[in-house]
Amino acid sequence: MNGKILGDIELRTEYDIELNQSLNGLSDKTHLSSKIHKITLSRGTIKDGFLSGISKNFIQYKTSNFKDSDKEPLSNALITLELNYKDSLGNKALFIQDKKLNGVDYNLRSAFISTIDKYHTRKITYINYQISSIEFFKDGIPDGDQLGYIVGNEEKMSLIQNAFPAMHPKLVKINGKDFIETHLCMQNGVEVDRYPCNLNN
Repeated sequence: MNGKILGDIELRTEYDIELNQSLNGLSDKTHLSSKIHKITLSRGTIKDGFLSGISKNFIQYKTSNFKDSDKEPLSNALITLELNYKDSLGNKALFIQDKKLNGVDYNLRSAFISTIDKYHTRKITYINYQISSIEFFKDGIPDGDQLGYIVGNEEKMSLIQNAFPAMHPKLVKINGKDFIETHLCMQNGVEVDRYPCNLNN
């Protein structure tokens, strides 16, 4: 209608991007070459210029380093695979895997963003199957108690307590494993000195 897309739609986009950058070192120049391949699958309804529905993105990043005098890369190219998903309610899931060409070394990060209400969301992040953080947002800005988790014990917790008392660390057990839970209170993106982090918004 009037040159705009309205109503139900199924959309697939696929494209490649290549980025090249040069860094001057003390003796040689290093070239960074990045290739990005992105596929987007979307299904839903377009209204007022916005898509409401389900979308899936698959992105592959491939980065290689070259010395100015060499044609071969300095090391195996680093390949990053990213997959994200959004449902019709606004809930999101993100999976990122950094993997080298040797097929052995990799790091997996995953995040799940849940819609609490019209203004608030919660994001839970895992690194290699272990919980890393729980964050709360208001209108996309950190707001509320921001919790961090690291594997630890009483001794490590005491070190954190002495160095960063404002983080209010405590030992918690998750799936039978001891973690140190830390706290950071944010209000509209600004850190505030408050514990417990009770915000009325």
